[in-house]
Amino acid sequence: MERRSYERVGFHCRVAVAVRPGAVPIEARSMDLSLGGAGIATAAPLEVGQTVVLTFILRDGRQQEVRDQVQGRVVNLKADLDCNRVGVEFLEPLHESKHPALVGKLLAL
Repeated sequence: MERRSYERVGFHCRVAVAVRPGAVPIEARSMDLSLGGAGIATAAPLEVGQTVVLTFILRDGRQQEVRDQVQGRVVNLKADLDCNRVGVEFLEPLHESKHPALVGKLLAL
């Protein structure tokens, strides 16, 4: 049985996935989030073990777009008919000093 280090909560926003620096980002949606990782849904073919950069596209209190980038590694993948459900473990846990917008949204849930 898998044991998580951090509790995941439902978290829905647009996400851009970059599979290498300079690559065209791939569209995705977040499904859940924790301080240690995220679940995303995308049509893109990703592979377990692949390093990715997730850019979470959020809205601040004034409804302005805020982007927060996090590096991670694909740790699981479930292919469905219409999308891939991907589990991404962050290379280092989220911390408010580096990711204030994302941690703020997470703590507000």
